[in-house]
Amino acid sequence: MKSTVIQQVPLRLITVKARSFPDGIRGAWQEIESKRAMKGRKAYGLICTTEAGMEYHAGLVSDGELEVRVTGLPVKRAGG
Repeated sequence: MKSTVIQQVPLRLITVKARSFPDGIRGAWQEIESKRAMKGRKAYGLICTTEAGMEYHAGLVSDGELEVRVTGLPVKRAGG
């Protein structure tokens, strides 16, 4: 199998943390979709390891500061 490495610029994502992992993933996506239209936008799932265990964050590439303020959702930086 041939692999391709893609260099990604750092992403600025508005996020919703799942209440639990993995069971809460669907709920996190439903919450972010209830606040922002997702059609045609880049979306990512982030899995983070913390001292408490694994966390999942549904993430949508932010289209700017106004969106961040309007949604009130936390911003996470990913990639780079």
